[in-house]
Order: sequence, then structure tokens, then C-alpha cells
Amino acid sequence: MCCRYHERIVCVTLFVLGLLTALVRVVNAERLPIKTYTTADGLPHSSIHRIVRDSRGFLWFCTGEGLSRFDGYSFVNYGATEGLPHPTVNDLLQTRSGDYWIATNGGLCRFNPKGTPTSRPVYAVDSPPDALNQEMFTTYTPSDNDQLTKAINTVIETRDGGIWFGTRQGLFYVDRGGGRVELRVVDIGAYNSRGHEYISSILEDRYGTIWIGTPTGLYRRWPDGSVARYGKENRMPNENIYALLEDRRGSLWVGTRDKGLFRLAISPGHEAPIVASVYNKRRAWKDWVFDIYESSDGALLAGTNTEFIESNDGSRYLCILDRQHKKPVPRCRILLELA
Repeated sequence: MCCRYHERIVCVTLFVLGLLTALVRVVNAERLPIKTYTTADGLPHSSIHRIVRDSRGFLWFCTGEGLSRFDGYSFVNYGATEGLPHPTVNDLLQTRSGDYWIATNGGLCRFNPKGTPTSRPVYAVDSPPDALNQEMFTTYTPSDNDQLTKAINTVIETRDGGIWFGTRQGLFYVDRGGGRVELRVVDIGAYNSRGHEYISSILEDRYGTIWIGTPTGLYRRWPDGSVARYGKENRMPNENIYALLEDRRGSLWVGTRDKGLFRLAISPGHEAPIVASVYNKRRAWKDWVFDIYESSDGALLAGTNTEFIESNDGSRYLCILDRQHKKPVPRCRILLELA
């Protein structure tokens, strides 16, 4: 599989879409007012992997050269000189208790914005428990010390306060029992070969089950530990899963690398999901769906390999557009609704 795809790294420019005054659809989209931010404005890198808004209203940008906080006026950047174990940051989670966890290509970091910066990474395994979290970044890595399991793509918090994350080589959860943090691997029965356990996305649904997107199929894990895999044998249009969203009606939306978007009808039991709708080239959707978002009024938005598709008015969105590739319309990778 393509390493560039696995790394999810592209050169991008940040665009803030202005207030939409009319219904905009892909078939007759008009040009929208935009403000562009680049490295000249303080972004540490033009490669943006994820955008997260925290409880205080700050926007956090996960980039190819560290973490960046934006307050609407300026950027504050955090990188290797502050203690990050790797310059590539893929995701950020703020838990309900207010803790920050950072997914990097060098491990999972506990982030204390008020902590002391360090000139080199601080690994939890080398630090006494009473000294943890005094530094700005404390790094946790799986015990196997594998470079692929250190490369963390996505991190979520479940309803019970658990922290789960997906790597280039498997699914893990954070075990915080016994006074120390341990990273435990979770067997989902993926193909047992290097590179086939790449986790691209994780989602917990309203039933408390966890859905895992991989390049080789969609997995579901129930609270009792049982796991099922779904793919072409379940009439899914594609097994290369890239993005997941559960909408407010309980449908599961799945974005793929090759065949657009499809909607699944799911239930709390162990029945296989039903493919309810498929959106691809035949229905004005493009092949590669990078991100899926449901707006505050229930409209569905998606970033695809050629454009930003949306069907809502009166809102502001933040969209990452990739202009490196010479296409008629730049491709939109990440979506976030602004307050």
C-alpha cells in the first residue's frame, strides 16, 4: 500500500470559508469569500492533518511540524523543542475532564499546556509517577517498541472515559489502573501481517460499540469483546475505510478511499449492518472521502478528493484544501463548523 496514503501527509493551505448567504451545492457552487493562512502567518507547517476545537474555543492544528493553537488572531506552536517525540502530529483529544492527549508518529503524549517545555522527549517509562505531567509533554509508547505502533493516527474518548487509539499496526486502549498508564493492544482479528492492521479511524456509536476503519475492511467491537469484520461479502461498495460518522438519527456514514460514501443502518445486536445508501460518482460524489461532518442543523458535509460538498446555509466552516495536485477544484481534507 502507498506509504504517502498511510502517512496522510499532503501540502495544504488553510481556508476559512466566510458566512454562507445562499444554499451552495456542488453542481452550481459559487465562489465564497475566504481568508488564507499559511506558514507566513505563523502556521508551523503547510501539512494539516486534523483540526480540533477545545472547550475554551481555541482551534488546534495537528501538522507535519508540530501542534499549533489558534485564538482567532495568532498561532502558538509546540514542537520538538518543547518536548514532542516526533514532529508529525496526527490528532488531538481533549477529554471531558479537560486533559489533552496528542497522537504523534512517535507515541501518545499527555499534553500539559502549562507544563515545563523540555529540549528532548520525556518518556513515562523513564519517569517516577510523582514527576509525571510536570513537563509540557509526557510520551507513552507500546511496550513492543515497534515503530508502526508508535505512529498513532487517531485517538478518541469513549462514554465510560476510556481512551482508545489507532496506529499503523493495530488498535490500543489506555489502561490507567494501578497508578500508571499502560498502552494495551486490542486484538480485532485483522489480517495478521505487517501493514494490514493500519487503523485509519475509530468511532463509538450510541450503543457503546466501537467501529474501526482500516484499508482492509470495517470492524465492529462490542463491549463484551466480540468482534466482527464487514466487507464486500456484506455488500459494502469498498473495504478501504477512511472516515466514520454517526449522525443524530443513528445512521453510520462511511467514507472510503476508492468508492465514495455510503450509509449503514445499524442495530445494537450482532446483526450485520445494512447498506442503506451509496454516494459516489453516479450521485455527484467523488471517490475519496477524507472527512465527514454533520452540521448543527443536521446537514451532512464531506471533504472529497476534488471538492468541498455541503448543503447548508448560514454557517461558517473551516476547510483544509489541498492545492498541491493540479486538479480543476482543490480537494478538501478536513471540515469543522465554527461557532
